Amino acid sequence: MSNLGAYQEIVTAAARMGGVENMIRSIESGAVAKAAPALLGKGAGIGALVTLAAGGIYFGGRRLWSMYEARADAGEASKEQLRAVLDVDGQEHHEYPSGGVDERTPDTDAGEA
Repeated sequence: MSNLGAYQEIVTAAARMGGVENMIRSIESGAVAKAAPALLGKGAGIGALVTLAAGGIYFGGRRLWSMYEARADAGEASKEQLRAVLDVDGQEHHEYPSGGVDERTPDTDAGEA
């Protein structure tokens, strides 16, 4: 028996395991084995979130691009329709000599506040 308490227990356990280095390796490997499932779960969760975010960005971008293309196509169709209305048989309408655009003079009092 010894009066060293917990220190004596640690020294005795280290001696049974073949030395302090072996005891430290044993403690480390136990700690890693205990922590690995939690780390794996966290990694899988983070990976799933990143994948969902990337998918959301991709599909959101595709939707925005298709909306842009639809507006561009509608704009081109409107231009063609306007050209067809203003240019009948290759001649301009007499009501719209400037191609349908009114020439306006700049506002003189726009700069005054």
